[in-house]
Parts: sequence; structure tokens; C-alpha cells
Amino acid sequence: MAHVFIYQIKILLNNRNFHTNSTITANFEQGISISDYIFVGDNGVILSQEKKYILGETDWYSVVHGNGQYIAVGKRGYMTTSTDGITWTGPDIVGYSSDWYSIIFADGKYVAAGNGYVAVSTGTGDWNIIKISNTKNRTWNNIQYCNGRFIVVGNNGYMATSTDGNVWQETKIGSGDLKSVTYGNGIYVIAEKSGYINNSTDLTNWNRVKITATNLYSSAFGNNKFIVSSYGYMHYSTDGINWKEIAFGDNSWEEIIFKDDSFLTLENNGYIGKSIDGINWKSTKITDNNSLKLGFLNGFCDIDRK
Repeated sequence: MAHVFIYQIKILLNNRNFHTNSTITANFEQGISISDYIFVGDNGVILSQEKKYILGETDWYSVVHGNGQYIAVGKRGYMTTSTDGITWTGPDIVGYSSDWYSIIFADGKYVAAGNGYVAVSTGTGDWNIIKISNTKNRTWNNIQYCNGRFIVVGNNGYMATSTDGNVWQETKIGSGDLKSVTYGNGIYVIAEKSGYINNSTDLTNWNRVKITATNLYSSAFGNNKFIVSSYGYMHYSTDGINWKEIAFGDNSWEEIIFKDDSFLTLENNGYIGKSIDGINWKSTKITDNNSLKLGFLNGFCDIDRK
């Protein structure tokens, strides 16, 4: 029988705290297939089809699938590629030995973001390395493809946009460290590490609201909801302004994606969570083929079954 836990909801509306006696059930049960995903983590760990591989000594931060191959990126500029999730290249340094924190595949190309630079490739193995700022090495924490443009967000309130991944326009929307960006229903949402959410309809005029006292991490949009993760909580909203939070897990949820009509999220301590509505969640341990639980995981993507 599944274990069921009841949590209190805290509603944060217009930067004021309201409490309700309503409850939400977080359902911790089996039902998520670990073999459907590739996970990357610290100390060279890549878990694919429940088998653990050690690729180099670097920390892998992000992995993506697109155009018939997987690409993982990590510390000190390392990247590795695979066509089947089993045999991996390198790893090789791409760029200037700067950390790559995030990678996506969109508009027919791979785009990675990290310390000071973005890297663009069509998948041939050649990368165009671009420094967005001409004055300083910005730390770009996350990249997404939103409403027909690439968007990177970084520390000290900086963000940049591009229609092709090669030519960028930088702007500043505050002074906080920006951790992730997503888009839906005409609204851009950027999560700030210090617990604030920035929302905008035009990428120019921004509204900032405090939704939690804990650090925010990743964000996604699907099924008409924005979801933002933090340490032991999920936060959801339909408009990017009014937010509710749900206690879920006991560690930092490093990444959220929306895939096949469901939200999927990765906890650093070795759990994967799943929800259709962003309110009711279930999770399961991430183990390898020896039934050993894995921790210090940073990113994941689904396995192509086509």
C-alpha cells in the first residue's frame, strides 16, 4: 500500500501570506520507470537504462536529447555525446574550460549555457562559442526556448535573448541571481534564487513577487500551470502572480520538465517525482542495476523509444 502524507498549503497572494485548512495529498508510490530516463550527476556519473557509467571525473550538470543523439554537459567545459545512451564519447572540453550548466535542443540546434558563454551546434560536432557580454563573464544558470526565442538567465539579475542562438541581446531585470525561466499562456516566468518570481508579458516590464523563504531552482509550464521547485516544496500558479506551495520531499528539486502531459522533477538526493496537475505528486528512488540508490544528481532527460 502506498504511504500517504497530508500537507498544509500556504497561499501567497500579492506578496501577502494567507493560510487555509485545505489539504493536499502527496502520494509516494511506485509507478515511475527509472529506465525511461537518463540521469547525470557528480563525479562522472551517468545513469542510463538503470546502468551506471562513470565518464571522466567531471560533474555533469545537464543532459538533453534531440536529433538522434544525447549530449551531456558539465564542469570545466566537458561534453559527451551518445546515440543510444550506452556508448558515450570523450569526454571532451568544448570552449574555454568554463562550466556548462544547462543545455537544450530547440529550433534544430543544441544550445548550451554556462560561465560566460553559450555554445551552439547543429549536432555535427562543431560548436560556435559566443560570449554574450563584452565586459564581464556572466554566469548563465539556465537556458530555455520560449515563444520562438532562446533565453538565458544568470546571476546578478542578467538575462539575454536570441532568435537564432548566435546573436544575443542582454538586459538586466534586477540584482538577484536568476535560476530558471519558462513561458506559457503569454507569460514569461523567471525564478530567482532568493525566493522571488519575476513575471512579464513582453520581457521588458516585470512584476516581482516573493513566494517563499527558501531557494528556488527550476521551473516549467504545462497543463495551464507554472511549476517552480525549491527545497522540499513545489510551487504552482496559473498566472505567474498568485502562487500556492506544496510540501514534497526533503531535499532540493534540481530540475523540472514537462513531457507527455506530465511534470517530472529530479531531487538531488536521488528521487524522481511525477505529477499530471502539479498538485498531486508521486516519487520513487533512483537506483542502478545493482539496486544502489544514487545521489548528487543534477539533470535528466527522457530516453527516445522510437
